[in-house]
Amino acid sequence: PSQVCCIALMRLSRLGLQDTTVTMVSNSAETAGRPSVSGRSAWAALKLGRSEMLSGGRKKIAILGDGMEAVIAAVYQDAGFEAAKQLILRLWKERIETADDDARDPKTTLQEWAQAQKMPPPKYVEITRSGPDHAPVFEIEAQLDNGMAQRASATSKRNAQQLAAAKLLEKIEATT
Repeated sequence: PSQVCCIALMRLSRLGLQDTTVTMVSNSAETAGRPSVSGRSAWAALKLGRSEMLSGGRKKIAILGDGMEAVIAAVYQDAGFEAAKQLILRLWKERIETADDDARDPKTTLQEWAQAQKMPPPKYVEITRSGPDHAPVFEIEAQLDNGMAQRASATSKRNAQQLAAAKLLEKIEATT
């Protein structure tokens, strides 16, 4: 267990969360009221550094995800693949079984499709940016090397890219 914590802390440090401590605790009165990692019996408690606490770190799903990734990696390094697999299944088996067959985001799916066609990755070009600085709207065009392209707009570049990729995937499916 101490080796697991050390490895987890090293991984968190690499992620820029060096003031964060990860401890695995049992489902007890000590953890009552904290969000459940598994929805059932296991809990992850992140002891955050002062600056992360002040910036709302407890509400950041990415920090909990990074912490759990560090713990899983530490279990893998300390006890091997089977132990890490059993931990993952114990915590998330129900969610894994009910997940969509293809839960990848559209950008990932489009990139994998392009690679399978021996094309370079899609390009995402910002066509326009409109609206005030505090509420911009981005129009992005997803472009493939074969000339196919689709545009979409959203309030963030990332969302516009995802929407454009989804539209381009629909266009590809309609033509094949």
